[in-house]
Amino acid sequence: MKRHTTLLTAALAVTGVAIVVSGAMANQLLAQDQPPAPPFAFEAEGPDGPRKGRRAHQGPLTKDQAVENARERFGHQDADGNGEVSAAELTAHAQERVAQRVSRGFDRRDTNDDGVITVTEVEAQAAAHFDRLDADGDGVVTDEERRQMHEALRALSGHRGR
Repeated sequence: MKRHTTLLTAALAVTGVAIVVSGAMANQLLAQDQPPAPPFAFEAEGPDGPRKGRRAHQGPLTKDQAVENARERFGHQDADGNGEVSAAELTAHAQERVAQRVSRGFDRRDTNDDGVITVTEVEAQAAAHFDRLDADGDGVVTDEERRQMHEALRALSGHRGR
């Protein structure tokens, strides 16, 4: 029981890190050099093609689709294919996802591909991010512009607002 609790705690910790990393990476996604587009105009198509997983579905979702999505996620977690997901499998799956996200985030931040992230790269990305938020280009990000950005990110991620 103690081993199971330890593995479950580790899985939850890794999942927490994944949530923090994905939040930080949302900021970096907005800071990428992209062709000019209207502020907050997001498409269902991701940078690597159609979005996958829970964000792929736009519009109404049927119960059958929800169950199929859950079955697909389960299949990714069931590493040995025995129809059961152990705490070790869940932990390994979560660690792999975190490693992939960190790697993609690093690659996005290392804009000159020299294997390190410098303060110059961070400053340039922060300035580009600010410019994307500053919808009217007046050099000030207002509460309304922040609200619009949050709504756009919520729509992109498939979350329903509060």
